[in-house]
Amino acid sequence: MKDTILVNMPSKEQILEFIRECGGNVDRKDIAKYFNIKSSERIILRKILKELEKSDELYQEKKGDYTLKNMLPLYCVMQVCSVDDDAKLKALPMVWKGEGKAPKCHIENENKIRPPLGVGEKFVGKNRLSADGIIYTSPLNRVETEETKDFVGIVKFEEGKKLIYPTDKGARGRFSISPDNQIKINDGDLVLISLASDANRSQYSPMVVIKENLGKYTNAVSTGLIALAKYNIRRQFSDAITEELKTLATDFYKNRDDIRNINMVTIDGEDAKDFDDAVYAEKLSNGGYKIIVAIADVSFYVKSGSYLDVEAQKRGNSVYLPSMVVPMLPFELSNNLCSLRPNEDRPCIAVEMIISATGEKTSQRFFRCVINSKSRLTYSEVQKVIDKNIEHPQKDLINQMYDAYQLLRAKRAERGALNIEIPETKILIDDEGNVKDIIKKLGTESNQLIEEFMVLANVAAAEELIKHKVSGIFRIHEPPDAEKLKDMRPFFKSIGYKIPMDASLSPIHFNKILEFAKGKKEEPAINEIVLRMQSQAQYNEFNKGHFGLGLKNYVHFTSPIRRYSDLIVHRSLIKAFDLGNDGLTPKEASSLSAISAHISSTERTAVSAERETTNRFCAAYLSKFVDQVFDGTITGITKAGVFVKLDKTASEGLIVIESLPDDYYEIDDKTMSLKGTKRSFKFTLGDKIKVMIKETNPISGTTRLKYVDDYLGVDYPEKSDFSYQRNAGQKSRKPKLNNKSKKSRKNKRHK
Repeated sequence: MKDTILVNMPSKEQILEFIRECGGNVDRKDIAKYFNIKSSERIILRKILKELEKSDELYQEKKGDYTLKNMLPLYCVMQVCSVDDDAKLKALPMVWKGEGKAPKCHIENENKIRPPLGVGEKFVGKNRLSADGIIYTSPLNRVETEETKDFVGIVKFEEGKKLIYPTDKGARGRFSISPDNQIKINDGDLVLISLASDANRSQYSPMVVIKENLGKYTNAVSTGLIALAKYNIRRQFSDAITEELKTLATDFYKNRDDIRNINMVTIDGEDAKDFDDAVYAEKLSNGGYKIIVAIADVSFYVKSGSYLDVEAQKRGNSVYLPSMVVPMLPFELSNNLCSLRPNEDRPCIAVEMIISATGEKTSQRFFRCVINSKSRLTYSEVQKVIDKNIEHPQKDLINQMYDAYQLLRAKRAERGALNIEIPETKILIDDEGNVKDIIKKLGTESNQLIEEFMVLANVAAAEELIKHKVSGIFRIHEPPDAEKLKDMRPFFKSIGYKIPMDASLSPIHFNKILEFAKGKKEEPAINEIVLRMQSQAQYNEFNKGHFGLGLKNYVHFTSPIRRYSDLIVHRSLIKAFDLGNDGLTPKEASSLSAISAHISSTERTAVSAERETTNRFCAAYLSKFVDQVFDGTITGITKAGVFVKLDKTASEGLIVIESLPDDYYEIDDKTMSLKGTKRSFKFTLGDKIKVMIKETNPISGTTRLKYVDDYLGVDYPEKSDFSYQRNAGQKSRKPKLNNKSKKSRKNKRHK
């Protein structure tokens, strides 16, 4: 019998080859199943595997899970080690049992972790080996050093104890306060905390150290501070910067073109405080237009290597929250010296562009100048002139700018720039700092007019940097990831549209999908899906084009007050056209890769902070409407439940899977729907449904909804009504969420 068993056993080489073909990571049961090894023979298999371990050809990441010595396990802890020339992060495994140096892995799906990963940070990664031999790792969650991690909590006095509850919606539990705490606190205070070094993680309430009291959590300011503290966004300027502001040069008239006689105007939102761009358009005799875009000359005040410059680079960008602005530059610059306020002389870097009668840009010229803005216009008043032809002191200029814009808009449509329409969630805050209303806003033609003028100027700047072979920072936007396209093709096919193969894909194809959905119930959801499919725009020292705008050459030139990338581009243009001795320095030119990666990261952080703060404001506002019913649109289908965007406010909430009508649900990837297999309940992306506000948490920014059935209202049996419990010796059934593409045997048995 023993000889027979040995004959049926695979050789060590066969086992190693099988594990290699499986990507280097295999469970012992999978080996036994593949080689048809009976249960009575598996003791011999374990012996062979132990011998392979002793010879260092295999190791166990966990019991029964074997990995080849020179290959990474499926899951392991990784550390971000560098940023490559394409601003892509790379990582090394924290443990490497192979020969030679540990392999450098490419990080994919890095945007799944918030805040964005930085060099030196650790995370749990899921690894895969591509067909061309490149190892990719996808971050699943960040690995924090608990002793040094800072987070935000709110103080609660309960049952004679002082406790702290974390504000992050992903956090659980509560914390007690270190007896060494010296910071005065009151019930309801918002505090910045870190876990005490001697905290016992098994305790019900681990101990924390209070690092800063952020004040009473009562209004909009507190809500903004949660995000700023969580993402470590710099709020204060140093004394050195304060002193440096006193020494800034003020004589900006030398060696500049004087265009103060030109009728330049600024166009911004009603609540704008800084005005960094002024515009002008004039119709020419040949039917074309002369367009001038003048941008505040921040580089005149912020010199390379100064305290202001170093701080601006660290911040990367201004952060705009519904309740506050955290500027990249001090208000003395952003709201005064570099703000193109009406009837005040200001230094600028301008570009004069000529477009033909068909909207083609035929020439461009960059120069340093002095301007004097004649009017501070708002989008709404410009739109009234466009729509209603009302009288206005700047009516003639507005009409000429609008005519020039229409030519540019036609060229935009011709090249196929993406036409995604997502309503903006506008938070309105009263004088006491409370949310008084939330409204939806879509961009008007006056917004688009300024956008097209800025795009034209950005393209001109990119072209000149390339022409003069001067280093700079490009704004790049690569085509959608192949995996995203693969995942979404079945859904688009189900609604009657086929996405072409990657090589031939262009924004025009997405625009056809958006046009196809126009006026249909799924239009808002389709816009959201197309947006989410796009790659993350980023900064890069190498030009890779802008997919979304359908442009080969693009930089950010128009907002140096609030974006460090634009300040670098200004310095590059000064060098290209020899406009002064404050152009891009050799040191900056050699650091553009690192600068690009850093400001791409700070931009993502700002977006995350804004999104979370908006969610908190929405939850605070909706708390007044608990148990009230709203119309909404399904915007997401996940295992957690159904995400719904409310039509009135454009804010989003979740119907958790347990509160849906009792059924066995399966996710249908092809139709992006959640289907009940017993009672035919179905929730599809884009469906218009009614929901009740069930619960809100302004601290974490979560809103829980309940589905309102057309016939039963909210009085239907929920899945949670049938949770696992023992009653009178019987088990009640516990419905499970099954993923159609991946049903486990456990779910099959349960079903």
